Amino acid sequence: MSSRIWTELQLQVESLRSAPRNDPRWDTWIGPLVVLLHASFRSHALQDADASDLASQTAHHLMGRLDSYEDRGCGSFRAWCLRCARNAELNLHRQRSRHPEITIPPDQLPDVEAQAAVIPEDQTESTRDDSDGELHTEVAAAFAMLCELDRRIFRMKSIHEMTYSEIVKELNAEDDQLGLTESGARKRFSRARARLAGLLSKVVDNPSGSTGGNSGEEDDQE
Repeated sequence: MSSRIWTELQLQVESLRSAPRNDPRWDTWIGPLVVLLHASFRSHALQDADASDLASQTAHHLMGRLDSYEDRGCGSFRAWCLRCARNAELNLHRQRSRHPEITIPPDQLPDVEAQAAVIPEDQTESTRDDSDGELHTEVAAAFAMLCELDRRIFRMKSIHEMTYSEIVKELNAEDDQLGLTESGARKRFSRARARLAGLLSKVVDNPSGSTGGNSGEEDDQE
């Protein structure tokens, strides 16, 4: 699943370089990127909360640095993103170097260059061109299946890099009956990311089939 998503994200970079932050195409780009980065951080034994925050921060950082990315062929975008992610993780370890909860020294972090293996040679340019736009539509459909509140929290955290306190303040100001808490916002963001990961897995593994499930509208208020 991940190789195909990394390829699709790479194909969208050029059109997004000058896109404003309110362009809806960012939704279908940032969502999968956060999911992939979160999975990478979790594979390095970071706690879920740390991986979640770091994935959002790194994705937002990458959005602002797209102009510096040079497309060097298949796999280059994945390698570029994972190098930035490793730097972010190293910074986190340095900041917490005196805290006992850190279990993996920076010099023992996995080699991201090995993780960012180039897409198999048998995947030709024509194959990439054929899939261009196909996964984009599937990602948009997956994102649309999240409930509106979860989509908004995901955008505010991932695209606009708002803190949970800021998210709660803005959303509660819009609806004084919402009663959203910081803990609730964090849970909804984590749940949205997990659901998006599951939906992406389904549409990639079974692109012509139904994603199943529901929109999550039945969720209780947090």
